[in-house]
Amino acid sequence: MPGWCYDIHTFWHRGRYGWAPRDTWSLDHYLNRVLAGSLECLARDSHGVPAGFPEGMEYWVPPASQEIPDSGSNDVDARFKLWQDKLLEWAKAFHEDPDDVVIYDREDDYVRQRAEEERRRVNLHKALKEMEPWWEGLWD
Repeated sequence: MPGWCYDIHTFWHRGRYGWAPRDTWSLDHYLNRVLAGSLECLARDSHGVPAGFPEGMEYWVPPASQEIPDSGSNDVDARFKLWQDKLLEWAKAFHEDPDDVVIYDREDDYVRQRAEEERRRVNLHKALKEMEPWWEGLWD
């Protein structure tokens, strides 16, 4: 199959099914890109906060200017702002793919390169763990 036919098939398959066989070559990279963009869009366009949020987020330290309201709080604006901040934090973690680090500190045996890759991996797995309880709340 010529390249342009494969491109058309990929475009059609992704449009119809939401994914294409080409995406499975490196599914983690594909999903990182999809989640990064989707979570940013959700933070920007969201119309609500999942019921119970931010219960279970006690370990998260918000910016100094922000307090964590309890899930029963009537301060919906504070809960909504916190939800948007978490969505953007998760989006950033997916955007910073560990395999996309380009430091090339060969003279130092790639110490900074590896440290940055590890930082990104830790943030990515943290985002996945934090998102799990709210998976069904990822709606607009």
